[in-house]
Parts: sequence; structure tokens; C-alpha cells
Amino acid sequence: MIPIAIHEKAVQNTFYKIQREGMSSIAVTSAHRHEGVTTFAYALSRRAATGGMRVLLIDLNFMHPGQSQSLALEHQNWSPSGDIKEDKIQSISNTNLSILSAPHNVKDTWPFQDQKKIHQMLDRLNTEYDLVIADMPSILEPEHEIQVEILCAAFDSTLIMALSGKTIETEITRMKKILDIAEVNILGVVMNDQFTPTLVEELKRQLDKFTLRFPRIIAFLKCKIEQNAFLNQSL
Repeated sequence: MIPIAIHEKAVQNTFYKIQREGMSSIAVTSAHRHEGVTTFAYALSRRAATGGMRVLLIDLNFMHPGQSQSLALEHQNWSPSGDIKEDKIQSISNTNLSILSAPHNVKDTWPFQDQKKIHQMLDRLNTEYDLVIADMPSILEPEHEIQVEILCAAFDSTLIMALSGKTIETEITRMKKILDIAEVNILGVVMNDQFTPTLVEELKRQLDKFTLRFPRIIAFLKCKIEQNAFLNQSL
């Protein structure tokens, strides 16, 4: 799992918006896999838990359970159709965070596509938890048979993760149309800039092209860039 500090702006802003609007359930999804859904869902859960909320993080991506794998959690057998026993939920010691790992060997996916059952499940969970956050499958992946937008519509709001340099605008537009048709409340889009260089890194990379011809000058310029307070300020 790629670490995200709980003070990251996107995590903080999302947490404050959840508080302001009194949300009790959030789904996190993306256009494709590996765009930061698992990492951000966990970071947001940690931030909410440190804020005093009782948080349950659910891994609903049972085809690619990244959350469960990254935290080395045992898979549990559970379904939205019935009560989820306490022994299925794993609490993180000395925190307000609990985690429900991805269900194991799901053969009947219909309960996960029944919006009424998902609503009922969330209502039951919200008697014990202030906030339920779900790590969802991606919307545009063709391999799974679940309509992710149906699951998302059962939550108060849905957050979209997009990987800078990978997710293109037309995919975001296509995904939004799918979510709009399912009447999903979209909280917003978080751009994951994991592979986007900072301004300082990009300037130094461009200067590298001239190192062979002007090694001393380039070394001097790089030193000045690294020392420049304006270029190195936190955004």
C-alpha cells in the first residue's frame, strides 16, 4: 500500500466535507484499478477515526481485495442479506477504526446488487458506527459482473479517484454519466498525483539535458533551484 499521510490536503478536505454534510456512508471508486482507491479509503478512514468518529472500513472489492491483502486480513464469509456478526469485523487496537474484509468465495452476487439490501446493511451498521467507508471495485473494468454504480447509489455519497497521467477526461465523463444514471451522489474527484513530478523535479530533469555541455553551470542552477523557497514551498 502506498502511504498517504492523514494530514494530506485531499484527505483533510474530504473529512471536513463529510463532517459538514453529516454523511454516514461513503463509497470510494475509480475508472480503473490501481488508481489509489485502496490507499485513499484507508487514509480517510484513519483520519476520521483520529477525529473521534467510530469508523468501519469495508472491502467491497471481492474480486481484487486490495484492502484485505495490504492489511493481511483474513477473508470472512458475509452477505448484505443478513446481520454481520461482530466476530467478522476486525478492530484496529487502540483506535476507533474497524475493518470488514472482503467476503470470501462469493458465488451469489445478487445480494450485492440489491440496493435495498445494501441500504438495510448500512442502516444496521450505522447503529454501531458513525461512518462507513467502502473500498469499491472500479467502474469501467469489464471483468466483473457487478454493477458498481448500484452499490455506490446505496451510500450517502461517492468519491472518485483518478490517477494523474493515466485516467483521461473522456473516462471521467463516461464514468460520471454511468453514476448519474444510477442517481449516485458524487462527493468529488481526487487526483492522485503519485507519478506527477513536482515543479522542482521537472526543472532539474530539463536541466539534465544540458549537463554534458555545461556541467558547472547546470550544477549551480540545480543548487539554486533546491534552495529557492518559492519553488519548494508546500502547496
